[in-house]
Amino acid sequence: MTLPAPNTLSRDIKAAFEVCREHIGKLLRAHPGMLHFATDAWTSPNHRAFVAWTVHFEYQGHMLALLLDIAELLQSHSGAALAKEFQNMLESFGLENKVG
Repeated sequence: MTLPAPNTLSRDIKAAFEVCREHIGKLLRAHPGMLHFATDAWTSPNHRAFVAWTVHFEYQGHMLALLLDIAELLQSHSGAALAKEFQNMLESFGLENKVG
C-alpha cells in the first residue's frame, strides 16, 4: 500500500473542508431559528495563539453542535483580535447578516 504524498493529502483535506464549509453555511443560513455561538481561545506550548468556534442549534428536533473553525491568531487574545476573527469566520460561512 502506498501512502499519498503530503501535498496531495493537504490538498484533499482542504478541498473536503471547503465542501463541508459550503454545506454547513447553507444549512445555517437557511435555519429559521436562533444560532448560538461559543468560542475558546488558548496558547499552545510553543506560544502560538489559537481560537475555535462552535455553533449550537436545534435541527429537526435534535440539538446540534458543530465545530466551525479553528484559527491561529497572529496577536494576543485581545477582545479586538477575537472580534475580528469572529467576523471573518461569520463571513466565511455567509452569516454576517443572519438575523434569527
